[in-house]
Amino acid sequence: MYQLSYEFELTRQAVFRIIEGDPNLVECEGYVPGSSIWGALAANYIARKGLTGPAHTDPTFKKWFLQSGIKFLN
Repeated sequence: MYQLSYEFELTRQAVFRIIEGDPNLVECEGYVPGSSIWGALAANYIARKGLTGPAHTDPTFKKWFLQSGIKFLN
């Protein structure tokens, strides 16, 4: 298993909401959640590969993003 550590800088403001506590207050994470990184990289993969059909039919996409081939941590 390999581990890749990286840093990135957001070019625009972003809010990652915490869904708990008082529904009338909005609390935000102090970091970028791994699930958001997962979604951004999955969308980027789909766009770069030009996948027009269901992405889960692409073997590499399925392995990396749907079968935990790559883990995205906070």
